[in-house]
Amino acid sequence: MRPAALFQLLFPLCCCLPVACAAREEHPLRPAALEPAPAQGAFDAANAAFEAGRYEEAAAAYERALGPNAPAAAEAEGEEWYRYGYALHVTGNLQRALAAHERATDFPKVAPSAAYNLACAHALLGHPDEAFAALDRAVGLGFRGLAQMEGDPDLASLRADPRWAPLKEKVEAAVQGG
Repeated sequence: MRPAALFQLLFPLCCCLPVACAAREEHPLRPAALEPAPAQGAFDAANAAFEAGRYEEAAAAYERALGPNAPAAAEAEGEEWYRYGYALHVTGNLQRALAAHERATDFPKVAPSAAYNLACAHALLGHPDEAFAALDRAVGLGFRGLAQMEGDPDLASLRADPRWAPLKEKVEAAVQGG
């Protein structure tokens, strides 16, 4: 086959497959679904920033990486959603943290801690009803950190509430029962 004929045969494929090809960038018929997802490297950068305690940088990187084209593997365990919520939380972006904490509760591996963090954010925002509901949910999902709950400054506003003692008893019973 002549090179020109081969080029005519392969050129349309180059423009429609998600591979590096200069012609692909300009092709008006390329389906949006074939756009490459953010590189896994975005999670690597976010995780590195998170582990180094650079939470503002981590939150921004997770936000980019958890966009609409996020790779399916990124959500498999929910760790990125959990860390994204935590990074927003510790940098004072509590309103945005609520959504990330809530999303992280969908993943069993991190659900108990994510629900607990959701309760902390609600408590800090002055939403005691939502905070107690999230704490109850956390216990139902397996949270057993009574000492953490009692010493967490995020929950200080809840300790004088009459619902605190029964919640504490519920956690103690859960610890005793398993």
